[in-house]
Amino acid sequence: MPRWSTLQSLLKHADGISAIADVKKQADAIYNKRLLLSNPDPLPDLCDEATKLLRDALVKAQADYRSAYDSEMNNLKENENWKKLNQDQQKEILSKQDISGIPEIETGTEKEILQSLSSMSLSTWKDRSDALAGRFRKARHAAAELLEPEIQYVSLPSRTLHNETDVREWLDDVEMLLIDYVKNGPVEMQ
Repeated sequence: MPRWSTLQSLLKHADGISAIADVKKQADAIYNKRLLLSNPDPLPDLCDEATKLLRDALVKAQADYRSAYDSEMNNLKENENWKKLNQDQQKEILSKQDISGIPEIETGTEKEILQSLSSMSLSTWKDRSDALAGRFRKARHAAAELLEPEIQYVSLPSRTLHNETDVREWLDDVEMLLIDYVKNGPVEMQ
């Protein structure tokens, strides 16, 4: 039953795809009613439908990743410290943060889709997309530390501001905080 195994493999990668519920329902019915050997064979159509839905989801996951990656990379390229690094330093930082490029996918065939999803599942695509901001922030920090080994990172205090007085008080607090830090060396806001 190689087609049944293939369908099960496809469905295994389909978590989070609501549109695949009908395919799962039909697969369950085939299994429960023992229709695996029926004629005409219902499995090719189900495999085709699952493959199409997974292809669409995989292409979208990569496009979402690419969009976030490109946005973060553009911000990094505008960073003054980053501009001062040579190409080898930049490559090393990107490599250490695992943001050297956009992972490739193959979506031409059912087998290629399964291989792509085995390498990086849909949930992993989302997790990695969500992690990009933090990884690029670490890349900016690494660039700053190469150029300014004594750099200090400061998080500004958070509070709710209701009026102009609150804003002025917050600015005074931030000013005092930054003055204290800058006495000990260069400062970068987080």
